[in-house]
Amino acid sequence: MVYCGVPSKGCASCRAKRTKCDQAAPSCGQCRRARRICPGYRDEQSLAFRDETKTVVLKAQAAKALRGSKPPYATELVEDFNSSNHTSGTLVSINQVTANNQNIPRSFFVPIEQQGSYYFFHHFVCEDPASSIGYGRYLPQIYNLTSSNGELPGIIQAIGMAGLSNMQMSQEPMMVARRKHIAVLRALNSSLQDPKTATTDATFMTVMLLGLYETITGSTPQSLKSWANHIHGAIAIMRMRGREQLQTVVGRHIFAYLRNQIVIDCFQRSAVIPPEVIEWSEYALQLETDIGSRRELAIFPIITRLCTLRCVIAKDTNNDPAVLTIARGIDADLVEWADRFPTWLRYTTELSNDIENVLSGYYHVYPNVWVVGGWNLYRCARILTHEVIERWLSRNLTYDMAQLRQSEAVLSKLNADICASVPCVFGQVDVNGLQTGYSYSPRAATGTWILWPLYLAATMDTATPTTRAWVINQLDKVGRTMGIQQAISLAAVLRAQKEITAWDRFGSGVDEQVDKW
Repeated sequence: MVYCGVPSKGCASCRAKRTKCDQAAPSCGQCRRARRICPGYRDEQSLAFRDETKTVVLKAQAAKALRGSKPPYATELVEDFNSSNHTSGTLVSINQVTANNQNIPRSFFVPIEQQGSYYFFHHFVCEDPASSIGYGRYLPQIYNLTSSNGELPGIIQAIGMAGLSNMQMSQEPMMVARRKHIAVLRALNSSLQDPKTATTDATFMTVMLLGLYETITGSTPQSLKSWANHIHGAIAIMRMRGREQLQTVVGRHIFAYLRNQIVIDCFQRSAVIPPEVIEWSEYALQLETDIGSRRELAIFPIITRLCTLRCVIAKDTNNDPAVLTIARGIDADLVEWADRFPTWLRYTTELSNDIENVLSGYYHVYPNVWVVGGWNLYRCARILTHEVIERWLSRNLTYDMAQLRQSEAVLSKLNADICASVPCVFGQVDVNGLQTGYSYSPRAATGTWILWPLYLAATMDTATPTTRAWVINQLDKVGRTMGIQQAISLAAVLRAQKEITAWDRFGSGVDEQVDKW
């Protein structure tokens, strides 16, 4: 408690008017003469001493930040950032702030590394995500248990500083991010040599976040190969960790995030899902109690069959009628999965004439933005399934025109639905200026989830020039507003009319496990 001196004994009205108060009871003479209600008097003892605990704590934390140490709790970073008035995910530089107010105390100067941490936790962590596609359920727990000089805080700072650099168009944060990235790689190599640290949650997450770093900084299609290499490295660590990792909630969430990355990688390369991932996903389903997570797990066996089928076709142009039968069965199972999705995770459709932000005259409103990734994974799976059906029919002399027309209609609808999910990612408004149900600024995490679905929508056999041009604009917007360089790189690939990307230049897409199919 801090002694604050002798407080004024006058009533509130007299103090406000700066007039002498006679402190009469039950009301002072000034209030009686003015015919107003006297508000009464303050407790002198409670005013003489003031609780300054919070102020002291804040000053101590600011001083600690100046020394370059890691904040005590990751959740505090999220709360502090979200409670401040940051718009469009952009951080105002400390130099800009001090230029406008020279009287700001030095405790408000935040090192660039600390700004990077704030940026990361604001853009890539949510307190209550409805989907395991995000980091929010487990990353803060792992972060809080690691050393401030560890690889995990280092890659988090590198990602945040790279995002800041892209948003502010400033080279200084990117230079620091690259140095931090190199330091993390060196430290990680040492950790991987030690059996005690090679399989920890922190090491596992660091390797996966290296892939995210490539997404944020990737200015060329070659970064897609680097992203995939980090995913393959995470798979190796996953195998070392064994099935025991699924015994904890945190372990299951880390595994779920990696599984989603593996699916995208296998989609891109027409490869099969690693057998351990298939087996452990079945085991995780037995342990999972969360309804939303169980629904996500339920789609995985269907996607596994799809990846195996596409790998078989990539290995050998197969005209066996069984291919068509299997593809139809996969599509039917995907439809059933969507029909049984919980009501509280479904979306609604709204009409709009906003041709700049809405492609097909409608957009989706989701219960929250974190659900978008799960629905788009389903759409991508159905698109790839119907492309298998169409291409099989085109290779055979006997055409099933009814099936062709059905597949064309389904592909057109799925393409439009992917595009309809984009406005909610940006938190945009409709033609009447009404909010689409969201009051947040777009976060970079949602931008990373939309890259592959948008690219697939633009490169489909049935994609129109209008769709392609719209997708290019959206990818450019993701790059500009969310600081994701890989989005700009993909837009450039599409703008150059290239249908084959770096995804197809590494790996044949054929896995030796395909013979087990």
